[in-house]
Amino acid sequence: MSMSGTDAYDREPHLPPLVERALAAARAHDFPYSCRPEQGRLLHALAGGARTLIGETGTGCGVGLAWLASGARDGVRLLSIERDPERARVAADVFADRPDVRILHGDCGASRTTAPTTSSSSTAAAPARPPTTPRPTRPASSLRAAES
Repeated sequence: MSMSGTDAYDREPHLPPLVERALAAARAHDFPYSCRPEQGRLLHALAGGARTLIGETGTGCGVGLAWLASGARDGVRLLSIERDPERARVAADVFADRPDVRILHGDCGASRTTAPTTSSSSTAAAPARPPTTPRPTRPASSLRAAES
């Protein structure tokens, strides 16, 4: 998340199409906190190192996730968790044609994930290792797939 991150794209002429689509959604919903273009380029580069799964928390309208998805190798799945139900729905719409991307609505701080994750704030791609057995600290119903 960056203050005025969405506005930082005003002078960026060449963006991946998925990033443009997420940016349009962020602008349409007056969401100013998208990652900045330089952060997005870093996410794009780091995503290329993941072999099976990339996780993200704080989806927003999906700009950072779009950078990750645009940089990920074929066959890599992406999972993102957003606590705001409207933003989760908006992001799910952005990625509706991407079966490799899943948006969950829930509080990531209240449950544990099933595999190593990439946080927008840490910008580290998930290493290639098998997922662990999930051990949620709250009932599974606390995380819900966003409906598009």
